[in-house]
Amino acid sequence: MTLSTVGKNVTRTDLRDKLTGEAKYSADLKLPGMLYGTVLRSPHPHAEITGIDAESARRLPGVFAVVTPFEVPQGRLAHDVAVLDTRVRFVGDEVAVVAAVDMDTARRALDLIRVDYRVLPFVLEPEDALKDDAVAIHPGGNLASDPISLERGDVERGLGEADLVLEGDYVIPTHSATPLEPRVALAAWEGDSLTVW
Repeated sequence: MTLSTVGKNVTRTDLRDKLTGEAKYSADLKLPGMLYGTVLRSPHPHAEITGIDAESARRLPGVFAVVTPFEVPQGRLAHDVAVLDTRVRFVGDEVAVVAAVDMDTARRALDLIRVDYRVLPFVLEPEDALKDDAVAIHPGGNLASDPISLERGDVERGLGEADLVLEGDYVIPTHSATPLEPRVALAAWEGDSLTVW
């Protein structure tokens, strides 16, 4: 198989629609009877949720559901991340979810939810979180798994033979992709089939 585009300029067929705003993304799709979801997030870096009053939000016209950690089925998004948990572990952690007929109603419902927190001690620096006496964010400690360590060659020999050794602390920020389309998911049932965009 020969690729005829290697080393050549190729006209992007999707560029005009993206530049003019005519491109359709998943967030642009609208289906009949569609509901909109919003998430209430924690203002605390570490706290226990001792109670949630969501009755006013549930009674708001146009709200179909309010889900809190007290009634969500037990399940995990990852081995250390519950679907919703009664303990929040960072500012912005998920506390409750609302489904409503439109985004404005869903956001109004979030404003009606009252959460009681018992604020817990927290750490801000990764090095502090690894100390023996650090506040445990998860029941098993602050490492989700053993650190990944890759070694090649003889490090000690290399350091011994080096003309110059520089040591320092380096911090790398969290990496996040920045696509034109925001993170979004749309799902629709048709009989026994579920389509997800």
